[in-house]
Amino acid sequence: MSQATADTVTARWESEATTLAEVLAQADTMRIEAERTGIRAAVVNLVVVCGRSLSPDTRSVLARLGAYHPGRIVIVNLGPDGPDGLGAAVELHCAANGERCLWWEIIELSPRGMVAEHVDSVVEPLLIHDMHVVVWYRHLLPAVAEVLNSAELVVVDGADPELDPTATAASLSALIRFRPVADLAWIRTEPLRQALALLVQRAGEGLIASADLEASVEGPGWEAWLQAGWLAERLGAGHPALRVSVAAGTELEVHLAAGAGRAVASLATGAGAQASLNGTSVRVAGATDTLALVGTVLSRAGRDLRYEAAVHAAARLQAPS
Repeated sequence: MSQATADTVTARWESEATTLAEVLAQADTMRIEAERTGIRAAVVNLVVVCGRSLSPDTRSVLARLGAYHPGRIVIVNLGPDGPDGLGAAVELHCAANGERCLWWEIIELSPRGMVAEHVDSVVEPLLIHDMHVVVWYRHLLPAVAEVLNSAELVVVDGADPELDPTATAASLSALIRFRPVADLAWIRTEPLRQALALLVQRAGEGLIASADLEASVEGPGWEAWLQAGWLAERLGAGHPALRVSVAAGTELEVHLAAGAGRAVASLATGAGAQASLNGTSVRVAGATDTLALVGTVLSRAGRDLRYEAAVHAAARLQAPS
């Protein structure tokens, strides 16, 4: 599919007090009108469950996402308090795709009171049948019992600064036994693992095999803890315990040392990853843009066994210093 451009909102409806039947009717009306002038190439249902209002940046990401991964985007805002009820908004987005128009919908729901306790019942009728269902928990790490029944893939971002890394490890270790999980923190830090793997392949195999190898990871919250789990799993049980230090900031570092050998791999936000050992250097480009990260998630299928092993290993590590 060629790249779509010039995203615009072609129709919008909203109500602070409505019913699910009315939301469906409005979405169907917009769809019928759009089918007269455009094409629908739907590939995914993306459900975004958030515990607080989405930032303008996240809204912008969701609005643009449909041009690359068209389908139906359902936002569930669990933040509002108040008497039982449902607020909703429906938007039809359109983007040029060659000489034709590509369109997709964004449906935002604000359930209140008892309605908010039955999210599955509210979301299920809005999903387009026979399409994959991806559920992105924004600023939330759901317990197994809280995951929507329709979710074929659960997307999280363990790097939320409000989350404790050890609690995150325990939660995700339980969750991935139940559903496939894609962690934006894992995808964001992929360049660091690639750079370190390339460095070891070129110049550091002896370092890794050394019996006196020392290893440490330092960086922000869950990203450091997750890389420590990955490293522990890759090095195996025969090596000494890793030292993990959680530090503020945006730079993530992995240090390996044995004898005269010293390998350092670092990842800085927006700058990609680099790794060096005894005069040999490796650089790997990386992206931290949320649109690119979510797009990567939607482009991949199945479980990530390497990620799952890293999470389980992270759950077994001692609390960070």
